[in-house]
Amino acid sequence: MNTNKLTMLMCSVGLAVAGGCVSSQVLAHDAMGSDKMGSDKMMDHQMMHQEHMMAEMDNNHDGMISAAEHAAYGKMMFDKMDANHDGMVSKDEMMAAHKMMHDKMMSKEDAHDMKEAQEDHMKDMKHQQDEKIEDKKKMDDEMMEEKK
Repeated sequence: MNTNKLTMLMCSVGLAVAGGCVSSQVLAHDAMGSDKMGSDKMMDHQMMHQEHMMAEMDNNHDGMISAAEHAAYGKMMFDKMDANHDGMVSKDEMMAAHKMMHDKMMSKEDAHDMKEAQEDHMKDMKHQQDEKIEDKKKMDDEMMEEKK
């Protein structure tokens, strides 16, 4: 197989894997229903995925992906999927790779959700503390007025 055909094949595999990740997200979204993952959250998730993909492929950090960078990423993805290292990816290997990437992305999403939940909790605690301080100030002011 000549180099151009091999490069095109590896690029296709890389795109298929990336597409599989996005479609896995869409399927997960459909399965979970809009009440669990709203469209804004889905867009945030897709943006995070796109930024991650860009960072993964852009080896020279120039903000663009060359054909060589894309081909290298495709080869890396192919090598990851080729579990038995026979130079070919079976349906089972591809499905296993997609599941692994999906699980990894979902664990990152869970971690992101946990961080958001912690931040929301801290904001709520601060708000409650601020309300208590404000209430105490009002009580102090009222006591001062009564003394006058």
